[in-house]
Parts: sequence; structure tokens; C-alpha cells
Amino acid sequence: MLLNGLWALAALMFLLPVAVTYFYRQQLEPTEVKDGQRCPTVSVIIPARNEAHNIGQALQAVTQLDYPKTQVEVIVVDDRSSDRTAAIVRDFMIEHEEISLLDAPPLEADWTGKANACHFGAEQAQGEWLVFLDADTYVRPALLASAVDYAAANRIGLLSLIPFQIAASFQERIALPLIFLAFASVIDFRRVNDPADTQAVANGQFLLFSRDAYRRIGGHQAVRSELSDDLAFARRAKALGVGFRCLFADRLVETRMYRSLAEVWRGFSRNAVEIMRIDTLSQLLLQSARSLLLAGGLLLLPAMTLLSEAGPGVQVMAGGTALALITTFWLTLRELRIPSYYLLAAPFGLALHGLLLLNAYRQKQRGTRAWKGRSYSSF
Repeated sequence: MLLNGLWALAALMFLLPVAVTYFYRQQLEPTEVKDGQRCPTVSVIIPARNEAHNIGQALQAVTQLDYPKTQVEVIVVDDRSSDRTAAIVRDFMIEHEEISLLDAPPLEADWTGKANACHFGAEQAQGEWLVFLDADTYVRPALLASAVDYAAANRIGLLSLIPFQIAASFQERIALPLIFLAFASVIDFRRVNDPADTQAVANGQFLLFSRDAYRRIGGHQAVRSELSDDLAFARRAKALGVGFRCLFADRLVETRMYRSLAEVWRGFSRNAVEIMRIDTLSQLLLQSARSLLLAGGLLLLPAMTLLSEAGPGVQVMAGGTALALITTFWLTLRELRIPSYYLLAAPFGLALHGLLLLNAYRQKQRGTRAWKGRSYSSF
């Protein structure tokens, strides 16, 4: 009875915020450039470190934007890659004069590699608007016009977009859906997009700044030592009164973050505690225990309850909790276009999230977090 009660409580704490996220998220709607419309100049800045498997697709998508070519420049900043990233960019430069390639300057002690590359790209940029786009993020033709129009019309100085998340391989499909869902369980987008509320979330895969907002916030120099620079930008924007919005953009941009369990583990160990807003050991234990309890309960409690001599009320509670969780997981798979039989992996994804939090917190406390082949021991 006690375990069933704890499991039902953990499920309630998990599902209610997820429902809020689902029903109150805002989607950026596609718009088109109208004949005679003045389009502001835009600089698209792509930091790239060993992105040979992504950069070609990213640039191909950028060159197909429905935006006047004369109003767009694309600046790729090669962050000392050891693969063919720079060569692939140069191949695109032959036919696309709007694309340029810069070499990131040497990395100073208190800078992350991404912030250093983005800062250098922004210094060279000429656009009225600055877009920082990750190399694993692929835009649709209407994306740029839609984002700039929305930001200008709503006086938004910083617009962050959450792309559709591609999960193509078996490893991605068993790991990512429940990790994404767990992240969603701590985010209230009503608060995130309320200028008077301090809760702030952004997605660094797509950040659009007006030049004035970027200057007011302090640019990447202000977040130079942040491994989660997107969250830091959102907090600074709201604190400084810069118009800020974080929207979903499922039909306009997509990304493939990680391609293996090892990449998932390394990637989210870098920033999971920031995403989950975990500052103390008690918060860590609560969030990690919740995911692990949900995983264990989903595997064992419903069957154990039905096979035991528990009363009808307990059986109904266990069955109802399992049904609510499974329905939510199924809807998540449907949103991510993943076959329904991956429901069988839900306990694994939940358990992985709980363990990721423990590892991310351990790394943060030790001050030894790594990303893209670099160790940031001082952050």
C-alpha cells in the first residue's frame, strides 16, 4: 500500500507539469515574405567543432531559406575542428557567396569554446538581427522570415525556438523520449514567457537576437563561462527587461542532438542539473528518486498489486497510475514520430534520466565537466 501510494504521488508530480507544458506551449506559426516587404538584414552564426556529420545538412537547409539572399549572411566559425568541417564549408562557399568561414581565436581560460566562437562570429556580423544556430540544427525555408516577423511584431529582443527533436536510431528512441518528458516536468511555459516571472528557459540550438538586445544583455562575453549559455541568456534577458519569448517550432526547424547512448550520457551530463533547476543535494535526490521510482514502479508495482491480495481501491490506484503514465508516454512517442512499441523502453528512459542527474550533479560538484573534447575544470 505504501509503495503504491508513493508511486502514485510521484506519477502525479510528474504528469501535472507535463500536462501544463503540453497545453500551454506556444508554436511559432509559419509566415512568408510578402512582395515589396522590407526584410531586415540577418546574420546567421554557426559555431562548429568537429561537425562534419552535420554541417553539410545544416548549410544545405540554410541556403534554401525563403528570405532575400542579399539580406542574409551565414558565418560559420570553425572552433579548431580536427575533421572535415572546414573543408565541407569551403565547398559550399564556392556556390553560395553569402557563406563565409572564420577560424575561432585561441580559447582563453574563462571562456567555453562555444561562447568564444559565437562571440567572434558576432563581432564580424553585419546584420540587424543575429541568429545563433547549432550545427546539428536544420531549418525549414520559412523559418527565418517567421522568426524575424514574430520578434519584430511583438517587440521581442531575444527569441528562442525549440526544434522538433529527431530520434532516428534505436538507441536514441529508447533514451530520449523519457528524458525530454522528464525535462518538461519542471518547466512551466506560462511562467517562462511571463516577463514578470523569474523562471527562464531557452534553447541554444536557435537563438535570435536583435542587435540592440544582444548588446544590452552583454553578448556572449556576459555568459562566457556558462556551459548552459542559453539558460543564462534567458535569465539575463528577463532580469534586464529585454523582451524574451521561448516558443516551439516543430514545423520550422528540427535537430538531431545525439546519435548514441554514449553521446546522450555525455551531452546531458553536461547540463541536466541546470535544465532541471537543481541547486541543492535535496533537490537532486528528490528529482532522481522520482524518475527511478517511476521506472521501478512501472516495471513491478502494477503486476505485484494485481497478483497480491490488495484491496480493490489499491488495485484501481495502481492500474490507473500505470494507465496515465503509459498514455502520456504513448503521446510523447507519437509527437516524436516514434513507433508505439518503444513504450517497452519507458522504464529504461526514466531510469537513465535519474542516473544522468546523479552523474551531472557529481561532475558539477567536482568542477570537471567536459564537452566537445574539452574539460572545463573551473566552471
